[in-house]
Amino acid sequence: MRHLVGSTVDLGHAMGLRIVAEGIEDAGTLAALTDLGCDLAQGYFLAPPKPPDALRFESAAARVLAGTLG
Repeated sequence: MRHLVGSTVDLGHAMGLRIVAEGIEDAGTLAALTDLGCDLAQGYFLAPPKPPDALRFESAAARVLAGTLG
């Protein structure tokens, strides 16, 4: 599995892309993906899901969608 993920990361970087690892659930997985060169990560280990009322809308587009820009 490590070779498959590593080659995927390398391919993305060769294409000029930043690689996001999703679904990180423990420190070992985060460390392994960091070692393989992943640029960004998300998942329960880093930030558990939040209820909708706890979210902050950062961009103007998100505020428009939320009806709070004005």
